[in-house]
Amino acid sequence: AKPVQFALYYESLCPDCHIFFRNQLWPTFQKVSSILNITLVPYGLAQVKAVGDHWKFTCQHGPNECLGNVIETCAIHLLKKQETFMPFLACIEMNTTVLPNESAPDCARQHGIEYDDIRKCSMSGLGNSLEHAMAEMTNKLSLHHVPYVTLSGVSYAWLIFYSATVKLFF
Repeated sequence: AKPVQFALYYESLCPDCHIFFRNQLWPTFQKVSSILNITLVPYGLAQVKAVGDHWKFTCQHGPNECLGNVIETCAIHLLKKQETFMPFLACIEMNTTVLPNESAPDCARQHGIEYDDIRKCSMSGLGNSLEHAMAEMTNKLSLHHVPYVTLSGVSYAWLIFYSATVKLFF
């Protein structure tokens, strides 16, 4: 059977996104990652506009969220495989007592990931253009809330609300 195409649209400082990551996505990934093809899209309800030769992002939870989104986007790009980026991003998303840019170096160390390349990407034109690609993916959906899930391209907005009260998969 072909893997299920699972996409999560989220924000790095969104409390409901943290809950979804901790209670739903991460436990599910640990049990059935072999049948999932995960796309993570850290952008959410942000706004983007062109400023000169780069993109300026305004995030729902402020500039630290924008930085967190770009760090996570760079990690997805550089680490490539979900088996590598998922544990790292789960660590960041579940470590809610500090900002993503503060937890990312420790999470990288815990998972044997070289953080410096991710940090450099997040401060570069590459990170800026990668985050713009996340904006484009997200804006195709005209979201009103995050987290937002699609399975094989089909929206499952109800799933998020339902999963707040019930363990979805396992």
